[in-house]
Amino acid sequence: REQTGRELPAVEAVGEWLSANVPDGRERALVHGDYTLANVKFTPETPPEVVGVLDWERSGLGDPLADLGWLLAFWFETEDEACELPFEVAPRFTTREGYHTRAELVERYEAATGRTFDHDRFYRALALFEAATVFEGYYLRHLTDASDRPEFADLEVAVPALVERAGRVIDGEESL
Repeated sequence: REQTGRELPAVEAVGEWLSANVPDGRERALVHGDYTLANVKFTPETPPEVVGVLDWERSGLGDPLADLGWLLAFWFETEDEACELPFEVAPRFTTREGYHTRAELVERYEAATGRTFDHDRFYRALALFEAATVFEGYYLRHLTDASDRPEFADLEVAVPALVERAGRVIDGEESL
């Protein structure tokens, strides 16, 4: 707030809700930290097979459900879900025919791992909140001319949209 000169009032409410709703008994495992389809390499065959997961600089030990929450937060089923965000932040290819729904992804994840994704609102809201904080730093770099990436200017709108979306997830307005 002090550095960007703008108010994001929903940030405090989302942060407080997240702090008060951390799930108990979380497992620890190696997590990617930025797990989206943009960081997965596939074979060109149909059906494609995963041959690599890229971009591990945010990896570490953590709750593996956080990676699923991150994937789901940026997995859009309709164009309207992503319309508030610039394409660089919210690619829309998962809206095309043939992609699973978020609920189907959760079913497949649970079947493959034996884990239960009971606290979906927490993990999806956490991912959106985390993205908003990272992107606010990128936006500050834009404001201070510390970046040569013109798309960082779009984060002026994207950061508040991410925080507002986290609030909608928390309120149950955006379900799996």
